[in-house]
Amino acid sequence: MRFYWGSNAMMSHSGVHTLLFILIVASMSGCNSGVAPAKYILPVPPVVVVRGQDIQRVLLTRLQLPSYARNAAISTLQSNLSVLESQDAEWAVPPTEAVTTALVRHLETTIEGEIRLRPIARSFQPHARVAVTFDVFARLPSNAALVEGQYTVDREENSYSKRFSFEVSAADRDMTSYMRATSMALSMLADAIGADLSKQVGEGDEDR
Repeated sequence: MRFYWGSNAMMSHSGVHTLLFILIVASMSGCNSGVAPAKYILPVPPVVVVRGQDIQRVLLTRLQLPSYARNAAISTLQSNLSVLESQDAEWAVPPTEAVTTALVRHLETTIEGEIRLRPIARSFQPHARVAVTFDVFARLPSNAALVEGQYTVDREENSYSKRFSFEVSAADRDMTSYMRATSMALSMLADAIGADLSKQVGEGDEDR
């Protein structure tokens, strides 16, 4: 049996198979020709070990990023308010996990206390519960880091929420500098939360 290719050319079964194999290999080569995205880690401060009966114990009940910031690709917020996902830069670990770890470390450093996530042991009795919701978590075209949202501090005696907005310029135009700027923005958020926690402890001591 013969197969006709075009008007005059003829090709055998083996020729067709060879052509198909070449086309498949070429297609696969085209798909794999792109460079894999570089993966970036969010810098965090070292672990703080604090012991004692009088230290603050805080439970971080929730940390929520906007949907676009939960993707692996690092997002840039454009001037027209559109979000552009990078094709060549990704988070090394899931963003929510990375941001939670960084904020916990910064909080522990700020309040010199113990921060836990759910689930917790029964022996851990928190002095306060904190929830953080980010409305904006993005890289700006200038390579600055912008974080905006609201945090809630819940104690037995009272509960309140506060808005926050921190923009930190990056030292350079590369993604590593952006990640450092993001970590600094989270440090500033931790300072704000820590100040409120310390203030509440002071007010509670005065009441007693």
